[in-house]
Amino acid sequence: MIISFQVIEHIDPSQTIAFLKEIKRVLKPCGKLLLTTPNKKIRLLPFQKPWNKYHKKEYSAKELRKILRQVFPNVLIMGLRGKEEIEKIELSRVRQSPWEVYIKRPLFQLLKWTLPKQAIGFLKACKGSTYSIKRSELNENHDAKVFSFSLEDFYLDTSHLDKSLDLVAICEN
Repeated sequence: MIISFQVIEHIDPSQTIAFLKEIKRVLKPCGKLLLTTPNKKIRLLPFQKPWNKYHKKEYSAKELRKILRQVFPNVLIMGLRGKEEIEKIELSRVRQSPWEVYIKRPLFQLLKWTLPKQAIGFLKACKGSTYSIKRSELNENHDAKVFSFSLEDFYLDTSHLDKSLDLVAICEN
């Protein structure tokens, strides 16, 4: 068995098939690949690029299945789910605001190109302070709750993949 947890989203899409073919090459006959990746459907808005600067491409269940089937004949896609409270915390952490994605960030980029450097410094300072306030509030509200969860609070589901926190794939050589 080869395990690839939270890796495929870091690989340039032009190299993903080569990555998967190399995994298949080193797998023994009847060997299995266990792969996980964040679920694009809960993290990104339509047409949005990954906001994690290290992610080259994030996948929906449909996209992941399609790329894996190009290399592996047998592919099972499941979704990692959790109790309602867990899913609420994760959604609040990863879900993006349409206002931020489609209006505020592009406007900030436009202003960056057109305003003098002193104004840019002021805007960055304002942006940074807003982020740190939101971040500290999130940590204060959720740290105590995170430690009260156990493995029994998570499960794999094959019927609600678009609502899954992460995608889990099992591919057989």
